[in-house]
Amino acid sequence: MPKPLSRRTLLRGAAGAAVALPFLEAMLPKRASAATFPKRFIGLYTPCGTIPKNFWPSGTENSWEPSEILTPLAAHKADLLVLGGLDNLASLDGPGDAHQRGTGSSLTGAPLMEGEFVGMGGAVAGWGSATSIDQVVAGAIAGNTTFKSLEFGVGVIGSHVGTRISYADAARPNPPENSPYSMYKRLFGDPNANASDRDRKNMRRQLVLGLVNDEAKRLRARLGQADREKLDAHLDAISAVEGQLTRPTVEFGGNCQPLDLGAEKAVYDSKNYPAIGDLQMQLMALAFACDITRVSTLMWTYAASPIVYGWVDAMNGAKSVPIKDGHHTIAHKGDEQADYVAQNTAINTWHASKLAYLIDLLKGIDEGDGTVFSNSSILWTNEQSTGNNHSREDMPYILAGTAGGAFNSGRYVRYTPKPADRAANQRGEPHNKLLVSIANAYGVETDVVGSGKYGKGALPNLT
Repeated sequence: MPKPLSRRTLLRGAAGAAVALPFLEAMLPKRASAATFPKRFIGLYTPCGTIPKNFWPSGTENSWEPSEILTPLAAHKADLLVLGGLDNLASLDGPGDAHQRGTGSSLTGAPLMEGEFVGMGGAVAGWGSATSIDQVVAGAIAGNTTFKSLEFGVGVIGSHVGTRISYADAARPNPPENSPYSMYKRLFGDPNANASDRDRKNMRRQLVLGLVNDEAKRLRARLGQADREKLDAHLDAISAVEGQLTRPTVEFGGNCQPLDLGAEKAVYDSKNYPAIGDLQMQLMALAFACDITRVSTLMWTYAASPIVYGWVDAMNGAKSVPIKDGHHTIAHKGDEQADYVAQNTAINTWHASKLAYLIDLLKGIDEGDGTVFSNSSILWTNEQSTGNNHSREDMPYILAGTAGGAFNSGRYVRYTPKPADRAANQRGEPHNKLLVSIANAYGVETDVVGSGKYGKGALPNLT
């Protein structure tokens, strides 16, 4: 029997041109299972908290029923870990307002740095202070993929701590790409350009980047220490872009096929968000199928989002309550305001349906005896648990997928009582331990992600 084809195989052409191959059956042992393929990880963020009474399931760990908000995920119940009793303790320390803290620490497990971003009530904060879990995982599983990770956004406006969840390191956020059209070109190039056009464009871009890099290095000698650190981070980003230009391009084949994006839509028009979000998730799934990345994040809007979810149907009993206010405004209303509770419930239910859509996409890509989803996990996180009081206790975390069998899914696992039932001053388990569990599942041997101040080691009863 011939030897399996190496996954590192490149198609080489004239002038040293190289084209990376997607996964082919020839790259696998004869009886390949899903476990033969690489693992993938996705960090998924939604803003403004949830409605706890409509989020948490009923029942026990192994015998539970999805709540109203989680109903769209019912078909994937066996693939879920609904995790109760976890607090984002890191977001209770450091500078910034509740939205800034909750967002900046969601994947890092560390407080924010001091800085100049003005938040609610005049609070001021800087960037996150640690490497985020997506980047920790990417460092372990990226291999020789074209992109170490990909950051997607849907309507993420601005450049501040409330618009970033992925961090290469302290004060080094990875900005999300909001346009699926720009992301497609970044991943696969201009479908209408020929090889010569692409080569000339890349040569011009590399020349410009080289000149910028040289000039920046000369400028560095004239700056103070704080400005040098900012400039160094900028140069790192330039180097990353320059490196991407020299990487092999993708050859379509197998599950790796071109995606028809349809007529271009206005990316920042909120009525287009559902369609833009679907395209971003389709691109994410395609990037996994082509093995050009194994780690992604997706931000649905941003901290204290003012987006009006006018396309979502909300019902208060038999009464329709159309959504006309921004999400942040709705989330701030009290539990006694039934129409607003119904609207926020509907918004969160809609986000659950989008997670279900993403799971469906990944399950639709066959790999060996399984699918891309078989070796993936998705962490659904939020900046807060409840928006009306900015609580970051009992956070609504869901882990979908087993990461190749690492997690024992299909359960509702609660680590501590709900806040109302806790003893005085009792805290829940730190979400840092969830981040450690994820790192361990992807082969990272560590007992700390973020700040060890809040807790070390993995959560029990996940694997």
